[in-house]
Amino acid sequence: MANQRERNWPELTPDLVFDILRDQRRRHVLAYLFGERRPVPIDELTRAVARREFDAPPDSLDDDRLERVCISLVHTHLPKLTQAGLLERNADTDTVELTDRVASLEADLRFAIDEDLEEHYVP
Repeated sequence: MANQRERNWPELTPDLVFDILRDQRRRHVLAYLFGERRPVPIDELTRAVARREFDAPPDSLDDDRLERVCISLVHTHLPKLTQAGLLERNADTDTVELTDRVASLEADLRFAIDEDLEEHYVP
């Protein structure tokens, strides 16, 4: 997890946490990153999320589907997770990883994403 100095992040209220977790794509992102525990390239994350969403083998995902998933991740879901202080994006390496802030919410987040984590991302 990224070791971050305290930023001007919003308080993680129940409403904010529920808002973050209500979207399935964000839950897929968190589940995959929990399983990896390292900086993950956005293209790898895109493929992992798309495989889960479309319940498809990696080689069956067409470029159009991958592009749609990537666009929504980059423009909607990753910024929301970053603004909440749960994710850090490194523009130089085009990777994302969980921040240390996630540790305080790990039990709650795992509860919300447990099915995704166990079924699809744990080797």
